[in-house]
Amino acid sequence: MLKFKKCFIQLALKLLLLISVSLISENSKAAPGDSLFSGIKIHTLNMIFSQPNYWDSLVYYYEQGDEQYLAATVIANGITFNNVGVRLKGNSSYTHPNNKKSFRLSFNEFVSGQKWDGLKGVHLNNFWNDPTFIREKLHLDYCQNAGITAPRANYVRVYINDTLFAFYSLIEHVDKTFLDAKYGNEDGDEFKAVDAYGSTSHIVSDFRWYGNDTALYTNRYELKSELETSPWRRLVNFIDTLNHSANIHSSLSSLVNLNAFYKAMSADILMGNLDAYVYNGRNYYIYFYHPEYKLNWIV
Repeated sequence: MLKFKKCFIQLALKLLLLISVSLISENSKAAPGDSLFSGIKIHTLNMIFSQPNYWDSLVYYYEQGDEQYLAATVIANGITFNNVGVRLKGNSSYTHPNNKKSFRLSFNEFVSGQKWDGLKGVHLNNFWNDPTFIREKLHLDYCQNAGITAPRANYVRVYINDTLFAFYSLIEHVDKTFLDAKYGNEDGDEFKAVDAYGSTSHIVSDFRWYGNDTALYTNRYELKSELETSPWRRLVNFIDTLNHSANIHSSLSSLVNLNAFYKAMSADILMGNLDAYVYNGRNYYIYFYHPEYKLNWIV
């Protein structure tokens, strides 16, 4: 009997150890993008275009404004990805005086499920108006350390058709993968501020009241993901309350994650982030998700 108890205890301890190791292993699994954005790293990325006039096509697609992608083979840190979607992006950054434009890469644009380090897409930003090359990284690292919801940043050495092209900032894309990692939920209503500041129409995502018709706001905000529950009506109702509530502080506390919002605004002001809501009404995301549907701010 004593021998049986001893064997049982040993078996139980082994089982407990096995479960503990399994749990530790599960909890230590890297999240999407961790390999790319942890610490300070310079990655290597080679975009290979088969089209002889690929640059003309990229410029043409950009100027059409429909965010059309051109397919390219991308070798990222030695790993080959076929048929990656590549397009030019940016507003003021596009006015860079030479061909060092910003890029948007979509790994699953033409190949379903294709990802780089668990990410469907990334941005290559060209450090426009930043001779230090560190401002964006510094700001976004600060946000991570302060618990402010924001994409992550690192660096990448970019080649085009095997020829060194330029040094870029590598930025995480705010999509469903990002939302799931930050909120544990990817099925809410995500809006992106429009990027039309400086045009003749001066369209910005400024949360001003333009009327009760949701159609009046579709050119001022871009719906990126949604539930089946009237996302535009939720946004317009929020803007209505923001502009017309008799007790705005009380009203907003039930509609907005205010602590996160205040921290994000403070960081933008502290870092002198001119390309943000507090200065020009663009380059931010908002996210409403179940069950509270509070507005959550994303830098």
